[in-house]
Amino acid sequence: MAVWQAALIIALTCSFIIALFLIGFSVRLVDATDHAIKVNKNVMAIYTDELYTGGRYFAGLGYDFIRFTRRQKMIVFSNTIGHTSVQTTVNSSGDSNETTTTTTAISPQFTEEATYQNGITARTSEGLLITIDAAVFYKIGTTDSPGQKAAQILDIYAKFGDNYEFPVIALTEGLIQDVASRYQAYQFFTNRQEVQDAMETELRTSMNDLGFALACLDILNLNFDPSFQQAVEQAQIVVENTLTEQANYDTIQVQAATRVAAASIDAEIIILNAQTNSNITYLNKQAIANSTTQTASLKIAGLGALSGYLGFSESEILDFLWIYYQIYYPSSANLNMGIIKPGALKNYP
Repeated sequence: MAVWQAALIIALTCSFIIALFLIGFSVRLVDATDHAIKVNKNVMAIYTDELYTGGRYFAGLGYDFIRFTRRQKMIVFSNTIGHTSVQTTVNSSGDSNETTTTTTAISPQFTEEATYQNGITARTSEGLLITIDAAVFYKIGTTDSPGQKAAQILDIYAKFGDNYEFPVIALTEGLIQDVASRYQAYQFFTNRQEVQDAMETELRTSMNDLGFALACLDILNLNFDPSFQQAVEQAQIVVENTLTEQANYDTIQVQAATRVAAASIDAEIIILNAQTNSNITYLNKQAIANSTTQTASLKIAGLGALSGYLGFSESEILDFLWIYYQIYYPSSANLNMGIIKPGALKNYP
């Protein structure tokens, strides 16, 4: 093999190795849970024309990505949740053994790790000291538009760098303290949801201005001076007892009103029944009277027709009927025709 051929092979091999290194240094990885914008470290330029998501990209030599998580972030403010506690146990020999345990407070629907801070100390409108345990859930960016979100990420990076949680923590503490000062201590128990809603509304507006989208703010716990908390609990017990007694009184009132209404309905039913029976009796008597009148009218009409047919007067017809009943129906003659003899028979026994 000629010298120039060996040199060519060596040169090609070196070029290939160098190309591999250049390609390796030019490829950048973006995690599936991140947003990223490209930065040129050669000229210190940042490009916001494209928002990168999970994948491998050939960025170029000297290029890299500024990465921000796409996942929902959680910040917990508490003096107990998520902090390390030390428990000391003493064995029979008198030696003390220290056991360290850590308490976590990640909600089941969130798998990412939370950032833990101390509880927020504030004062009520009366000046009472209160420690508020709260949880804040938020995301980076307030829009789904890739171009606008890239601009928001660049603005956040320009203002806060990689430590973008610091302004969220400071903002949350300041706003919670500000809103807490507008409410009396007792309202944190009686109007807890109203207080939380007021804090969440103001925090959402302020975080939106910084490029963060607040999902929700939850008040986890409220800690007052023990004597005040005991007084509130006793007052709440009195209120609950009063409400119970009021409910019992209302129940008795309803039951009494129901009995009165039932008695009134029973009385109305009795009156209606009496009126119905009276009307029925009246109608029956009226029907009997009408029937008797109609029967008498028919008999009178019949006697008038018979009188005209025989040429007898009414008196003569009555005499005829009296004699007829005496002969053929002697047992009922007096009932039907009377016991007084007709004028034509008065001279006969």
